[in-house]
Amino acid sequence: MSDLVIDTENNKEFIFAMNNLVSNDKIKREEGLKLTKKFLIKNISNYEEIYKKIWKSLFYFFWNVDKNQYQFQMAKKIASFIYKSDDEKELIDKHENWISIFINEFMRKFQSVDFLRSDKYLMLSDQIISTYLVSCLKNKKMNSINKFPIYLENEIKGNNYNFSFEGNMIRIISRFVNYIFKNEEKNDNVQKFIMNNLNNFFSNLLSLFLNMKDKREMKLFEETIVVNFINNLNNFGDKKIKNNIIDISKEFIDKNSDNLINFKKCCIDLIIKKLEDEKYEKKQLIENSVDPVNKYILEKNYTAKIRKSTYEKKKEIEKEKEKKIKEKEDKKNKKESKNFKQENKEDEYKYI
Repeated sequence: MSDLVIDTENNKEFIFAMNNLVSNDKIKREEGLKLTKKFLIKNISNYEEIYKKIWKSLFYFFWNVDKNQYQFQMAKKIASFIYKSDDEKELIDKHENWISIFINEFMRKFQSVDFLRSDKYLMLSDQIISTYLVSCLKNKKMNSINKFPIYLENEIKGNNYNFSFEGNMIRIISRFVNYIFKNEEKNDNVQKFIMNNLNNFFSNLLSLFLNMKDKREMKLFEETIVVNFINNLNNFGDKKIKNNIIDISKEFIDKNSDNLINFKKCCIDLIIKKLEDEKYEKKQLIENSVDPVNKYILEKNYTAKIRKSTYEKKKEIEKEKEKKIKEKEDKKNKKESKNFKQENKEDEYKYI
């Protein structure tokens, strides 16, 4: 069991590691990352306090990380941090705390992220959460997967809510739903999750949906998670699983009828209707790389767009500038042409 307590205010090794993480020097930052990993491997009893400090420092570590390829490499490193313990239950607790504290810290700090840095932070969170969920599935930590929507629900209820970050989490869950059904025949753990844990996972997702207040977020939930569940379950052979999801949805409506706004009720009704309808025309399954995103979000919310590289964005801005310049020139030429014709007409009248 853990017996080591680290004083985060006075422990020189820990302070040195955190200071290196937030340094402007690339070599110091990478050294800080190596030192930080040691504190995740050690058996520490006050690990929640340690994790908070580490995630705060990692946030500023990533603030200084530039260039797409290097950002991706660092994101992979952070996502692959391993937590070791002799006690299996304690290991699961540590793993869950590590992720829940990450969500809390990054949701709170995401409001300070400018649009130039938002994409790399969304990519980082994508790597961390996707790695976590798949790792839990491989290591049979099914309850850890079931708890994940609860972490997001807690943030919605709190004061740290940020649509861009929460929206990215919804897309990750949506891709994870696809991953589950896509690997069902290849992996025994995935089969066990679908048979024994999918109901609880879906119930927690509905609870998350119930607490959503932002209309954009609700629409995104419908167009990603709901559509993926409908498509995958209608392509899935076992009708028992489908019927369980229908029963959970009906029970959810009955239980929360007073709290459900019309849009939410219609969304749950859609799940029931499409799963009950045997003649439902199956849509093409959504691939892991693409999510159907609400048109409004694509047009109005910059950070909710499917990520594009800085180069692509620069090209788009240049194209937009060229378009405006061309429009301006066309307008000017049109005006000059009109004036020229007017002058010619006046000259004609002179000779008459």
